[in-house]
Amino acid sequence: MLVAIEAWGQVASTEPATQPATQATTVPSTAPALSAAQVKEYLAKLSVDDFRARQAAQDQLVAMGDDARPLIAELLLAAREDEARLRLEAALAQIDENRITGASLITMHLANASPKQAFAELSRQCFAELHPFPENLWETGKWPKVTLDIDHQPFWAAMRQIADATHADLQPFGDGARISRGGGFRMNGPSIIRGPFLIVATQIERSQTIALAQAGDVRSEFSLRMTVYAEPKIRVLAHSQAVKIDEARDDQGNDLAPPVPIVSGFYNASGGMWTLLAPLRYPPHPGTRIARIRGSTEFVIQTQSQQLQVPDILNVHDLSKTLGGMPITVHEMKKGGGNSYELRISIVRDPQDPRFTHLQQNLNQRLRVLNAAGDPLELRGMSSRASNAMMEFTITFVAPPRSTGEPSKLVWDIPTASKGINVPFEFTDLPMPR
Repeated sequence: MLVAIEAWGQVASTEPATQPATQATTVPSTAPALSAAQVKEYLAKLSVDDFRARQAAQDQLVAMGDDARPLIAELLLAAREDEARLRLEAALAQIDENRITGASLITMHLANASPKQAFAELSRQCFAELHPFPENLWETGKWPKVTLDIDHQPFWAAMRQIADATHADLQPFGDGARISRGGGFRMNGPSIIRGPFLIVATQIERSQTIALAQAGDVRSEFSLRMTVYAEPKIRVLAHSQAVKIDEARDDQGNDLAPPVPIVSGFYNASGGMWTLLAPLRYPPHPGTRIARIRGSTEFVIQTQSQQLQVPDILNVHDLSKTLGGMPITVHEMKKGGGNSYELRISIVRDPQDPRFTHLQQNLNQRLRVLNAAGDPLELRGMSSRASNAMMEFTITFVAPPRSTGEPSKLVWDIPTASKGINVPFEFTDLPMPR
């Protein structure tokens, strides 16, 4: 499996500071310095004989997120027991990993602020640039002043409060999400947060089909439909179409789990939301409620990447680079018909390298050609040919209608590492269709 991590951008508020009384009062939540006695007490918790107590103390640090870093540094300086040091280092490593693959913890104390300020602060804390759509969104119509009090909440829990207060929300847009007025990632159905993922149960479906041409063969389908959203910082490379059901029962005790587990491969993924169908078995004598349904699905997410930048792209010929151990050659970019341009690149093929599974998707989503003003050209098409040793791609770009200037620079984020993530879900007390 593969994936890549970008350098997370930070977006600062650009609101004019003309009325101090109405400015956001976001104050970063930081861990206070400990007294010598408190340091000794905390280190004792990390090395106590009771494993569960040690784990709880470690988990408490992890739950603080980045705010725990100065506290961990202070405790490491004073730690003498190996167990305490190992626990502190493990907590720090988990905080680092959570920044890439875990839930972003949001702390936001705003008073009489604008929605633009709220989303700028959210963007900074979730390690992803959140752009409005349209670009002049904040200059159109009237926006309410908002007051928010959020303390170390997972991104999706914070997003719910921010959307309700600002009347703006995230909506799927291309390979990610944009801030837009009104609906979007509305959580009207039963929902559950698992790390950086939000799973929403959207509908329960049951149908019967009678095949008249097959001697009246009757087929029935019964399933739970869910929508899964990923935090904007998460780059999903692939997802499984299969949903594993661990337990499903109605209020009469009937087993609703399918008799045969569904087996499915991974599919290339794009965007920030996915629809999943959990197949169920309808019992002969159903109850009135689905008492409990529990299961999981799989995603492959990007964890590391390298960026290839090629300036003066129209004058490049057979430029070879190796990124993440993958030999790449940028052959040329030449003018096509009208306002189109064709880019030709090739990559040495290694059948054992899982990155090739997602290579075309990565080219579609992560390779950009910019003009001198920094505006991206539109990708209009792609063709490829492959041999045992090589894959060659010809990619067509078109200059936007209002854009001026020819292609100037190629920028490509290339995955170098990935991680498989199991995303569990559980819902209770859902209606049973009749």
